Amino acid sequence: TPQSPDWDDAPHCGGGLHFSPSPDRAKDRYCPSATHFLACPVSVDAIVWIDDKVKVPGVVAPIWEVDIHGNRL
Repeated sequence: TPQSPDWDDAPHCGGGLHFSPSPDRAKDRYCPSATHFLACPVSVDAIVWIDDKVKVPGVVAPIWEVDIHGNRL
């Protein structure tokens, strides 16, 4: 359950863990060479929106691997 040691709730990049709403969007917009993806449960109350992604201080449950469509592997 990763946590960010430098959490900052200001709505800009930095100071938190950043997530896209889906693996395919993350691959297309941020990391075209990605081959592995993770589902990361977060608290809705902790979400800070930054354009088309979010940042949070950490995840709230164990993460797991998913395919490009978000299906659990």
